[in-house]
Amino acid sequence: MKTTPTAPTAPTADARRSGRLRALALPLSVALAVAVLVLSIMVWHVVAGGPTVAADVGEQVPLRSPAYGRSVTVKVPGSEVMVRVGAPVDTLGHELLEVEYADPEWDEQQDLVAPEDGSLVPVSWKVRGLGGFAVEGDPKPVEVRLVVGEQRVDLATIVRGDLDSSADGIAPPSVAVGIEGRPSVEDLAVEVEYDGLTQTADVESGEIEAGVAEALYDENHTFSTGCADAPSPCAFTAADPDSPLRPRRAAVTASDLTLYPYDAELGWADEGTSWASVQLQLFGADTVENAAGDAWFPTRLSAPVVTLDGAEPARREGLTASSRHVVGRAVFAVDTDAKPRELVVEQVLSFTAGPQDLPMRARLPLSEAD
Repeated sequence: MKTTPTAPTAPTADARRSGRLRALALPLSVALAVAVLVLSIMVWHVVAGGPTVAADVGEQVPLRSPAYGRSVTVKVPGSEVMVRVGAPVDTLGHELLEVEYADPEWDEQQDLVAPEDGSLVPVSWKVRGLGGFAVEGDPKPVEVRLVVGEQRVDLATIVRGDLDSSADGIAPPSVAVGIEGRPSVEDLAVEVEYDGLTQTADVESGEIEAGVAEALYDENHTFSTGCADAPSPCAFTAADPDSPLRPRRAAVTASDLTLYPYDAELGWADEGTSWASVQLQLFGADTVENAAGDAWFPTRLSAPVVTLDGAEPARREGLTASSRHVVGRAVFAVDTDAKPRELVVEQVLSFTAGPQDLPMRARLPLSEAD
């Protein structure tokens, strides 16, 4: 008996659908597992704050941009230091940090967190040259410090040659400083020290304890002699009004007398005093005559004696003996509570042949300049 083979039955639509679902089940399960893992990691990052690096107390981590906060400006001779201090925080995002991407310490783009039980204080500073009585190239540094309670953190040491007005367009240095404790803004201060004098600026109020540097914040305090230039010099006459000798074309010019707290050679003035500086130019007489018309030519002009209200200078530049003109500068110490009244210049004319030496004098009353 022959058996005829039966033709295979074609799969139904339900069977085909079931096969496709079984084929998709494995990749869907894998994708779902990956999604759950990624979501779990994201949730963990949100809860845990993501990877972090903790700053040490006193450590300074560079920031990409200037700190956002309160600004204080402290003046030192020839420049001003502008410091901006932000409120203390616990964390700074990685995108705010100026770090090297190749640095393995930051390869996970970690955020910066404060030291244990501490805080981060963002700080930036900038220095602008103003000119004045400070000498260019001054080797004495300007020290800038952040003060938090009893903590002091050195931020910068700036040498005079760095104080260039062209620095206005340069981005200021900016750092996050790790500190102990959790202070508020009212606990923050900035110290700026120059040549042994420290000024302290309160960040919250902006008030500055300047000491003798207080005069740097006042308008220029000057006193006029009335003969600051050659077209209008002051008279320079014989010291003895009864002398038979009369000098011809003798004159003195004197700049305004300027008060200031710091001298490049003498340093800071003592408490309650200021330095007072004046530039002088003495034009010796071309001839000296008597009543009979006899004339003599001076051959030597002595180093002048210069006094301010009877006091001699604390230092002088130039003002040495000469055969013609004498030029220089005198610096006096004056009481800040008393206005300068009179500048007196004295000099002696000598002759190779002729009369005896002739003492000369110029009295220059001072008035407060506009």
